[in-house]
Amino acid sequence: MTRKSFLTIPSACLFVLGVVSAVPSPKFTQCLANIGGGSNAITPADSIYTQASLGVDYRFRYKPAAIFVPTQISHVQAAVKCASSYGVTIAPRSGGHSYEGYSQGGRDGALIVELHKLDSVQVDQGSSTAVVGAGNRLGPLYYKLWQNGRYAFAGGTCPTVGISGLTLGGGFGMIGRKYGTSSDQVVKMSVVTAKGDLITVNRNHHSDLYWALRGAGGGSYGIVVSFTIQVYKAPDLVTSFTYDWPLSKYKTVIDAYNQWGLNAIADVTTELNLDSGGSVELQGLYLGSKADFVKKQGR
Repeated sequence: MTRKSFLTIPSACLFVLGVVSAVPSPKFTQCLANIGGGSNAITPADSIYTQASLGVDYRFRYKPAAIFVPTQISHVQAAVKCASSYGVTIAPRSGGHSYEGYSQGGRDGALIVELHKLDSVQVDQGSSTAVVGAGNRLGPLYYKLWQNGRYAFAGGTCPTVGISGLTLGGGFGMIGRKYGTSSDQVVKMSVVTAKGDLITVNRNHHSDLYWALRGAGGGSYGIVVSFTIQVYKAPDLVTSFTYDWPLSKYKTVIDAYNQWGLNAIADVTTELNLDSGGSVELQGLYLGSKADFVKKQGR
């Protein structure tokens, strides 16, 4: 076994409405333009259209009817009504990391609702919850939570991933052993329906939709515009660690990893991967100091 690093640091949906055309109709484009209020519609006639159409994975180069950038929730409602009126597919985009390209529409002719300006974060320290705009990406979100009471959220590791795709799909992260997935932390959601209505979704209101939206329903049922999430006080120190072994040792490593996991403490979360160099790599995070981690784990 080789220890690569051991560092202690301060802890600091596809929405289908109808048959699409790759070329937006003038009436549809005008409908979006009429929304106003600081929102913005980018169409194929705009010079920034090609760049704005792209997500993180450049393999997907769909040609949307438009990219609409709302600055408030009512703009999302209005855009949904425009799309519904003209039979245009809607693809909400938070971070643009969809492995299947759904946040780019999944095909030509969709309306991308680009949510990045809906990025407010309001922390309620009394209930240890935060109301988070659906356009937040994880890096800025973590920083805002830290600034507003030294809080953390059980999210993922990539700072540019959007909270929406992560949370609506489940959401694995490096404090997940203690707190669960990102979807487990959702207390409430504000959702724009296919009719453009704004509804509240939680355990008591639209409970079936609350269940389905948190990674369980296998589809998209509206545009989530904000999440109320459970947050947690972050420790003063966290310890990250990485180990790797030759690929030839994979069976021994996996067997040992499975045995260790049966009794691992909740404050440590790990993942085991085959890395690009051809080795078996273990990455982990402990919510505390290195000395405390070694003491509790016995090594």
